[in-house]
Amino acid sequence: MNTVFVRVVERPHRKLILKRGRRAVHYFEYCEEVGCDVWETLSGIREALYEPIGMWLPENMVKPGTSVYAQGVEVSADYAGPVPEGYEIIDLPP
Repeated sequence: MNTVFVRVVERPHRKLILKRGRRAVHYFEYCEEVGCDVWETLSGIREALYEPIGMWLPENMVKPGTSVYAQGVEVSADYAGPVPEGYEIIDLPP
């Protein structure tokens, strides 16, 4: 038996800079589709609130023709800096 710890974290309104996949449902498929340099690009965003993350998006955040799996980094709600080419920025509610 393994122990798993879960912590609920409430975060304020913020933005997410992300790169979507096309059909990927996990990390390895994602790397095959978009390459493995995404993490390095996201790590270069100085204004990031936290480290980059791989994520499974909820249905309401998946655009038609894109995958449920994406990688991104959170930035403040008032972020007005550059967005790397091929990436997008979206709002995240609290």
